[in-house]
Amino acid sequence: MGGSAQTLTRLGGQLGGATWNRDNVIVFASNDHGLRKISASGGNVTAVSERDNSLEETYHDAPVFLPDGKHFLYLAWSNAKEENRAIFIGSLDSSSRTRLMTAESNATYSRGQLLFLRGETLVAQPFDPDRLQFTGDAVSVDVRVAKFGGELGAFSVSETGTLVYREPRNETPSRQLVWIDRAGKTVRATDDEFPMGPGVRLSASGHQIAFVEGNPPDVFVYDLQRRVKTRLTTTPETDHNPVWSPDGSRVVFDSHRSGPDPQSASDAGLYERPSNGATAERPILDREKGVQHSPRDWSADGNTLVFAKQGQNGRWNLWALPLTGDRKPFPYRNSEFNENEAALSPNGRFLAFTSNESGRNEVIVQPFPDASRGRWQISSEGGSAPRWRRDGRELFYIDLKGRIVGLSVTTTDPTFSIQQTTLTLQTSLPVPLQIAGSSAHMTSRRTDSVSF
Repeated sequence: MGGSAQTLTRLGGQLGGATWNRDNVIVFASNDHGLRKISASGGNVTAVSERDNSLEETYHDAPVFLPDGKHFLYLAWSNAKEENRAIFIGSLDSSSRTRLMTAESNATYSRGQLLFLRGETLVAQPFDPDRLQFTGDAVSVDVRVAKFGGELGAFSVSETGTLVYREPRNETPSRQLVWIDRAGKTVRATDDEFPMGPGVRLSASGHQIAFVEGNPPDVFVYDLQRRVKTRLTTTPETDHNPVWSPDGSRVVFDSHRSGPDPQSASDAGLYERPSNGATAERPILDREKGVQHSPRDWSADGNTLVFAKQGQNGRWNLWALPLTGDRKPFPYRNSEFNENEAALSPNGRFLAFTSNESGRNEVIVQPFPDASRGRWQISSEGGSAPRWRRDGRELFYIDLKGRIVGLSVTTTDPTFSIQQTTLTLQTSLPVPLQIAGSSAHMTSRRTDSVSF
């Protein structure tokens, strides 16, 4: 055991679950949301499943090889129609597939039993892996299992029948908001606590925050001085990733809601609403079939919105939306890699963002709006969540040790330069950060095991 890691392929984008057979074939969920295979020694990547658009399938994930090493289970998920969520059996030798069952989550196989979830309850049903069919009725197991994103069950079974799983939390944990100074001292920003997810955004004045909470998520604004919380969205669809206008009067966010011509629920457009909720929201960037848009930053002059765009290839790239003139969005970074988490310098001349071109997320700075005029890598050992100091003289990011790293920089166009490291401050932030619209990294803090 041991040795160095080997890179098999560089696809970019967000990859999903994987399974490995005894013939050293690996099947994995690709960034284009189908399943792909590759040899464990590297080589060509080839398709073993494609989404069925007629069923409005959103992605294929969680492949698990059956004992013959040729057939595998996988979850086909549809955000649009629950009845189209199913466990299928695929094969390395054929592009055809067999629908096994309607599903609420993924499934796995262990010693003559298929294990899957009904709600949060683990269920076992006798299954013949040679005939690829059930041979008995399902029986509930005295185990409750958490789901990631409400879709993928957090459980796995070894060949010896040991089950490892994560128990569901009974409620969303409350979070405290704190100020942290350069010496590492923390002070509570308010006595209130919030069942919020990641992604709090502070207004330019420092007096308000925008955040999401609830299931499905809605956008809220909280006044730190008056301790007043204002709800900005109330739709049953997912709304998230709020970004402030530079004067704090408006908030833009992405939403998966349907329009007059409903599309797949995986699509997301951009909406804007006054931060005081005085008038109704309005769309500022329409939805596209098979595409998600997610806001990242708003220029200090109020004229440009930077957003991330994810197409059917699964990659996030960076675009800009002019808020004056013809308002026609244009690509800023549209490469084969994931580019995300963008932040504009206060003078609007440079954009800091993350890119996984090196194989992991690093913080990069390039001129804006023309990225061809230069490129500077800021982090060298992984980085995320770049943020500028209000006067543009420092750039901060989170490294892989959970530290806030600050650098003294110059942003006088066309010059960008790094003078020195000004801050290395250890925090208790989880690493990697769970930032909406970027590659998901989930960790299980509580596990239990049983023999099955």
